[in-house]
Amino acid sequence: MLIDLDVAPAARPPAPGRREHWLPALLAASLLLLLGGAAAPRPVEVLRTVAVLQGVFVTALVAGTQLFTARALPGDDADQVEISAVPITPAGSRWTARVEAPSGEVRLAREGSVLVAETLEELTVLDARSGALRWHATASLTTVVGGQAVYSEYDDEDGSTTLVDLESGRSLWSSPGLADFADRDATGRYLFTMDFDGRAAVRDITDGRRLASRTLDVFPDGDRPVVSIVGDLVYLFKGSSLLAVRLSDLATAWETEAAIPYEVQACAGLICVSDRQGVMGVDPAGGQVRWQAVRWISYADGVASAQDGTTVLLDPATGRVTRHLGHGMRAGDLMLRAHEGQTRVTRLRSGELIGNLSSVIPFACVTYDRFLGCRTSGESFTLWEIPRESP
Repeated sequence: MLIDLDVAPAARPPAPGRREHWLPALLAASLLLLLGGAAAPRPVEVLRTVAVLQGVFVTALVAGTQLFTARALPGDDADQVEISAVPITPAGSRWTARVEAPSGEVRLAREGSVLVAETLEELTVLDARSGALRWHATASLTTVVGGQAVYSEYDDEDGSTTLVDLESGRSLWSSPGLADFADRDATGRYLFTMDFDGRAAVRDITDGRRLASRTLDVFPDGDRPVVSIVGDLVYLFKGSSLLAVRLSDLATAWETEAAIPYEVQACAGLICVSDRQGVMGVDPAGGQVRWQAVRWISYADGVASAQDGTTVLLDPATGRVTRHLGHGMRAGDLMLRAHEGQTRVTRLRSGELIGNLSSVIPFACVTYDRFLGCRTSGESFTLWEIPRESP
């Protein structure tokens, strides 16, 4: 049976003896609209599915018009990973490429017109549009800093550190000494490097000249030293303390006790330090602890979370809780909560409900600007578009 939705059906006369009840119903509906219509709840938006990919992925990245994923390969190809690009807008492109990754792990970064696949010993730069190889380097360690890459080679007793342009692979300078860790400051003028023996150096990023060097009593945690640059200080995470050195000459500014610190960020004139006992606000001028909040295991952008999923807004100047946001798993500016067999997605701060998702693993979700990506049951990865926030 075909129903033409553009043509109204013919009116059917009422059955004999039947009273028409439409007038009271219409009056009641009108009264309800006048009294309570303005307060009707906004319907829950359905998150638009952008892409669904099957398989277990090492990492995923949304950048520009594409979703990039890296997947470990089995068997004889276990020393490689497969990188795929999937369009998320009509302007995006689709391609697949393989890169060397002996450890099976890879980090992806989009820089300009290239996609960077970075491992501890390999740096592969692909054309983001086509997947074609731009250039490749085998090194002891590589680090991407902005539109440039730093890599070290154990070519002699001291080794060397080289800075290259990511787009072209052109070497900008090379200098003696290793860089098991490398990062540049916010001004982009200085490059801080350190090797696994604690030998640190500050270089002029334009030509590689050493401006200062020093051996620090700091040992790497895992595969890399744990270092953070905030302002004009370099923060180094030691076993039970936080060491601050001046970026200009690497002289010690101060050292304060911390229970295995693992993250530092600027916050309201202080630095917020996360360690295994919670979060504390430290004065960068002298290292004095201004406040301590032992309950919270993570802190970012004014939002703190506890082990049980309790999430709050924290005043970074005092460490006091200013607002409770409820229980759940944070993903960027969103909150994910289990609800009646589904995962409820709300705005982190406003609590606005934007959708309910099925078969989602909340702790395996991440936001990419206006997209939410989650691992789902059945070894798949789904990307949704986050609707614009209500005015």
